[in-house]
Amino acid sequence: MSVNDPQRSPQDGPVEPISDQIATIVARVRLGMVKISDGKRSAGAGSVIHASGLIVTNSHVVQSRDIHVQIGSDRVVRGHLIGRDSSTDLAAIMVEEDDLEVVQMGDSSQIRPGEVVFSLGYPWGIDGGLTFGVVIQLGPWPIGTSSDRDNLLSASLHLRPGHSGGPMFNSRGEIVGLNTMMQGPDVGVAIPINRAKSFLKEALVERA
Repeated sequence: MSVNDPQRSPQDGPVEPISDQIATIVARVRLGMVKISDGKRSAGAGSVIHASGLIVTNSHVVQSRDIHVQIGSDRVVRGHLIGRDSSTDLAAIMVEEDDLEVVQMGDSSQIRPGEVVFSLGYPWGIDGGLTFGVVIQLGPWPIGTSSDRDNLLSASLHLRPGHSGGPMFNSRGEIVGLNTMMQGPDVGVAIPINRAKSFLKEALVERA
């Protein structure tokens, strides 16, 4: 069958399998993502990292003590703040749930410029809004941030209000960062997941 054969199906080319693979990965990561709000308006997202209800997000997403966590499309439960670090914009919350879907955490030290990454969140309230681009760098960004936040992951993707706290993940579905801010219209900035891992260990030790 020639390339110009009218009977040729799109499935015969390489794009369709890649598209299906990406859609499958995105769907899997979405299962481990939650919406976090103060009960009045959408505030951002979080990622479930333990089936018993441990969630990591941005500190600026949980400014209110009244934390509502939406699991799936309609189940809303109360979240309890167990740790916060405003200097790194990280926070950990717990929900009284069991058997939650979890996200797979990657190794942000292995990130390379040019690698494709995806970000999920609730931009303008849209459930599971997806955006994607390529890694620009893992390093100081933006100019003027404190020393606690000088090792950030920047990518050429569009983050919007509501993406905060959501996962930035690679083509294997491993979270490599947590969305934290927009730097102009073309750059999204995330906290490297390795920094979030360290924060979570500290938060859990302090809670014990």
